[in-house]
Amino acid sequence: IMQIPCTAKWKPPEGCLQYYTGSTGYIQSYNYAGGIHLANQDYNNCIRTERNFCSMQYTQVATTDFSMSSTTASTSITGDVCTDDYVAIQGGSTANVVTANFDRFCGTFLAATNAANAASTIFTQRMPFEVGVYTDGAEVDAAAAPTEASGGFYIYYNQVAC
Repeated sequence: IMQIPCTAKWKPPEGCLQYYTGSTGYIQSYNYAGGIHLANQDYNNCIRTERNFCSMQYTQVATTDFSMSSTTASTSITGDVCTDDYVAIQGGSTANVVTANFDRFCGTFLAATNAANAASTIFTQRMPFEVGVYTDGAEVDAAAAPTEASGGFYIYYNQVAC
């Protein structure tokens, strides 16, 4: 962790709350380890495009590492249906092609298809590489019975060479 001078040539693009470097790494939502993501969030995790890399793939680390605004049913949700809590991956697709399928992902699995019963890899060629995080203010109290899956996420990213 470090602060980057405003005059640095290698500083992140405007609007990046967190900035990751390297061709692989992990991103997690704030308070992921605490069990419930933070309410009222609107920020971008940005990943520097490394030399000779043209696309990105994202996947949840384990089967329980994605839980964004869903009932307790185990399924993925994509697109405009994700309105309360979601991650945004611009140009997200099931394959490493230019054709984009969805930008918003929520539910209990990170997947490029709607209503999937398992996680899958999300590909994008849209640069700059960003994972947007959007949450509303209706998160559940951990002491109460959960009515919404609001655990947050733990995602692995891997840049793909050109």
